[in-house]
Amino acid sequence: MGKIVLLDELTINKIAAGEVIERPASVVKELIENSIDAGAKNISIEIENGGIAKIRIIDDGKGIEPDDMKIAFERHATSKIRVADDLEAVRTMGFRGEALASIGAISKVTMTSRTEDSETGYEVVIEAGNIIAEDVVACPVGTSITVEKLFFNTPVRYKFLKKDYTELGYIEDVVIDQSLINADIAIKLTNNGKVITKTNGSGDLKNIVYGIFGKDIAGAILEVNYKFEDMEVTGVVGKPEIARSNRRNQIFYVNKRFVKDKTLLASADQAFKGMLPIGKFGFLILNLNLNPKKVDVNVHPAKLEVRFTEEGNVYKAVMYAIKEGLLNNSLVSNIDSFEAAEVEEVEVTNKAKEAKEANEEIHEQIKTKEKKFGLVDLFKKVSKDTEKDYGDYKDDNLIEQLYNAKYKTEDKSRSSKYRS
Repeated sequence: MGKIVLLDELTINKIAAGEVIERPASVVKELIENSIDAGAKNISIEIENGGIAKIRIIDDGKGIEPDDMKIAFERHATSKIRVADDLEAVRTMGFRGEALASIGAISKVTMTSRTEDSETGYEVVIEAGNIIAEDVVACPVGTSITVEKLFFNTPVRYKFLKKDYTELGYIEDVVIDQSLINADIAIKLTNNGKVITKTNGSGDLKNIVYGIFGKDIAGAILEVNYKFEDMEVTGVVGKPEIARSNRRNQIFYVNKRFVKDKTLLASADQAFKGMLPIGKFGFLILNLNLNPKKVDVNVHPAKLEVRFTEEGNVYKAVMYAIKEGLLNNSLVSNIDSFEAAEVEEVEVTNKAKEAKEANEEIHEQIKTKEKKFGLVDLFKKVSKDTEKDYGDYKDDNLIEQLYNAKYKTEDKSRSSKYRS
């Protein structure tokens, strides 16, 4: 009898959940992206105990039809794409149809939604991937999703969750990442009823930076708006004085999707080169807008990594954008002075190196010739050679110093004894 079997649907969903949903922050990320795709202008994230006990996300998007709500929790059920070719031109945040299925498989989910053309809303309750209740309800236009009992049927994953405040930190990072790139959406995060972070949806990135990073950072950022071929880079970069010793404040987006990419980081390093001390990284929040056919966003379970078809052009676009943002904002003089100081430092270092090598050679002569001559004769003989070969160092003759140090010190010591 064969040993290979087809897994049941719940097991498949649990495996998928293990790839997509790592912690409460993963749930928040996926649900916020769904709200953004729904055209929401106000998103509220309410969590309890760092999201471990409860996560609730409310938006004022276009809502979901009752028939769609039932199928939304099936694997690969999506309204974003229809055929495989659509994957080459993805503009939405979500497109796989895995998020809701993965979340519903490992928790209890209550979804309430209403569309603008409907007088009533609809509610479905999912637990472990099964619909356990559904009904017509009264609710505003938009969608509300409540996630409870997260990882209740995957105890191993639950065991590896961190403390409440640690998980809250991960959620806050996700909310901040989404807030910075969606300045026109009001986003609010609360934990146990306390507001953690909040944006007003004014569309002003600088105001959001002020609210998240503080006055000093907001006062030292420069606008970036640069086009390179068919690519556009927008956002802000920080002046050298707000550089940090880590990359936490280097935030990149590709078509408004938060990503972590080595090419983008390398281009930033090159752009800031010569302006920052070694070990410092410039502040930046940049969005690279390009043809979706030139970037593959389907290479990572959580869509955090991408692959570019024109990596070289992406590198140039970001590097030039940062440089232009800095140079066009009265930082040219700072760059020139830094480079001048760097050249001067190199020249001083070279002179010091030459002097050191010359002194080392003199010491070698002392060691070699001291064996054949007394110190007085040695001085008379070598000082002439030294003056001849190392005329530039006559004012700092080490042999003369040694001679004076030996005999004048002895004379002083004798006189002090006599006085005593």
